[in-house]
Amino acid sequence: MIDAEDIERAEKVLRIIYDSPDRQLELLQVDREIFDKFLAQKIDLLKQRYGNLWHEMDPRLEPAINTLLVHFFLTGVIIGRGEQRRIE
Repeated sequence: MIDAEDIERAEKVLRIIYDSPDRQLELLQVDREIFDKFLAQKIDLLKQRYGNLWHEMDPRLEPAINTLLVHFFLTGVIIGRGEQRRIE
């Protein structure tokens, strides 16, 4: 079974291997302020959707959830930019 420590360690590995999200955002030319608003909206949505479960969750999981959201966002940016370059 995967526990909070396993997820926390994996999140650290992601940061080390893939460099910092700040650098990724900079390289992909994403405005940090707009991204922070996007991330805050998604976290608020999760908190509303899961209510008491969110508050009962191990707080060490929140950085891992943030990491997943960052990767989802950056993947979407990369895919979106690739679509613009596609020749039809």
